[in-house]
Formats: sequence, structure tokens, C-alpha cells
Amino acid sequence: MPSLFDALLTDEQERALQVEAQRLNSEIEEAIEVEKHIRKKRDKNRTLDAYSILQLFEKWLIDNSTKVLPSSPIGKAINYSYTLLPRLSRYVINGKYNIDNNLAESVIRPLAVGQKIGYTQEVQHLRPEQR
Repeated sequence: MPSLFDALLTDEQERALQVEAQRLNSEIEEAIEVEKHIRKKRDKNRTLDAYSILQLFEKWLIDNSTKVLPSSPIGKAINYSYTLLPRLSRYVINGKYNIDNNLAESVIRPLAVGQKIGYTQEVQHLRPEQR
């Protein structure tokens, strides 16, 4: 049976662990710096590229809103898009925002599909006069 003294590390082993821990710490700090650089580059690219696209989109909405009837389907779509433009511009301002909600929809999808399957199974068990 090993004793407590067997578990103690020698000075040489402790130094080796400290050196390894310092090396790993340096690698983690480098990775953090790389991530910061990537984030800054992404934010800069988004500001340069997406902002000009949003400006073109806004100009298109304004120009075409006068060419269609407001009550027509395209008129409603243009008005709806124009009212959401300030929210969409937040995407350009903050690099953490996504332009879509695909991630949230992917997370919710299994729940929604499961509820639908459960609902159809319940309906199938009902007698025709109960449906």
C-alpha cells in the first residue's frame, strides 16, 4: 500500500510540472490574443462590408416605397423591412450579434417537432366524433 510520502513529488518533478504549466499558460494567452485579433478583424470587416450593404438596402427601400401601393404585398414588405432597419443595424454595430436566428431555431426545432408528433398521436387515439 502506497504511503503519503510516495505521493509527494520530488523537487525536480515539481519544477517540471511548473515549467509545463507555464508553457500551457503561455499557449492559452497566445490563443486568447489570436481570438481578440480575429474578433477585431471580424468587427472591422463587418463594419466596412455590411454597413455599406445596409445603406444600399435602405436607399432601395426608400426609392421603391414610392413606386408601389402601400397596401400591396410588396408595399407591406417594404414598410415592414424599413421599420426593422434600426434593429438590423445593430448587427453592424456589435460583432457579437448574428444576422439571423438559425442557432435559436436549431435548438428549438426538436421541441417543436416533438410536440407536433405528440399532438398527432393524441388525435389519432381519439374517436372520430371526438376529433
